Amino acid sequence: MALNYVYVDNQLDSVKDTAKKFHRIFGYDSQGSVELIKNLDSNGALKNTTVIQNNFEGQIVSVDKFTPTTDLFLNAFFYDGFGKRIKTVNTKGAATTNSYSFYGQNGKLMYSYKDGNHTDYIFLGSKLVARTETKPESVPRVKHMHYKPFGEVVEGDEGKIGYTGHKFDTDLGLNYMQARYYDPVIGRFYSNDPISVRDVHSFNRYAYANNNPYKYIDPTGMIVECTSGAEQCSNLANEINKLTDKVYEFDKNGNLTDTGKSNEKGSEYYSSKLDEAIKGSNTISVSVGDKIKNSRGAMDDVNSAHGGGATAKLTNGNAQIVVSGSSSRTNSGFKLPSEWILAHEFVGHAIPHTVSGDTGNAVKNTNKIRKQLGVRKRRREGWHDE
Repeated sequence: MALNYVYVDNQLDSVKDTAKKFHRIFGYDSQGSVELIKNLDSNGALKNTTVIQNNFEGQIVSVDKFTPTTDLFLNAFFYDGFGKRIKTVNTKGAATTNSYSFYGQNGKLMYSYKDGNHTDYIFLGSKLVARTETKPESVPRVKHMHYKPFGEVVEGDEGKIGYTGHKFDTDLGLNYMQARYYDPVIGRFYSNDPISVRDVHSFNRYAYANNNPYKYIDPTGMIVECTSGAEQCSNLANEINKLTDKVYEFDKNGNLTDTGKSNEKGSEYYSSKLDEAIKGSNTISVSVGDKIKNSRGAMDDVNSAHGGGATAKLTNGNAQIVVSGSSSRTNSGFKLPSEWILAHEFVGHAIPHTVSGDTGNAVKNTNKIRKQLGVRKRRREGWHDE
């Protein structure tokens, strides 16, 4: 099926195939998230309408789908503090069904419940290797699924974990990729990329896998990424490698990767925490700059307010690190070099927020690196929580 994409004001306005069997029109809210979908038949007549309500984080909180004569369903979605969808209330006619999902700290779906069926998901590393169900009529089976390049299922999706390890929502016809919802038919996300523009591909804020799923995958998060220019990303990698026992680099897509090389005198603890972040399900974006948005929505000066580096803990479970490259003040008796500022933001704030906590105190986490490197410890600050 060949699709034609029509854009208006840099947003996808409609998609239709050359055989006129598929025709979809989109409307957007003030944040740029899809809030209206109209599906038309081959004659241009309205088949059905979907009205979507999004919250300020770009998460879908309700979906109402109906034809010109019939209400099809009304779904409501609820999220935890890390932005993971944990409850769905589905209403079809007079019937209402609740379903629940629970995610691990690594962002993997571990358990779900629907219609009396309890499902446990078992992973080996990042790979789903088994699924156990308690529904009486369930029987052991092996099933092979086949996908088109952008993730559309050939056989028809059952709403289980599938393409790139994410759950497919059969009512919506979308992959729930935690940070955003993805339409595998048109190969587009339904809301803006929550991470800022980082290369030529990311100027399209709705694109999937740089529009090349043969070469790239784009599961939500699973990266520590640099959102500055190539030269600054290289400089940031150099600052990281001054203290780690592995050698890291930001690849051409801005993602932090382990090169396989080692630093004999670096910190194993620092490297292990970075490895956790790289394998995790959320995103840490790091950049060089002078300003960062605080929890009240105002812009803080990274130097004067935060001593050269700061971390914004985003409500969707992601984090943003901004470092200026220098410290304008002493912290607990130290004039901090840039590599220590960056390390502190990683192990003290960003990684505990996106992956898991450690000691409970950001300075104490940083002092684990100092201890391994034989460097004088920074005085612990009781208020300086992870």
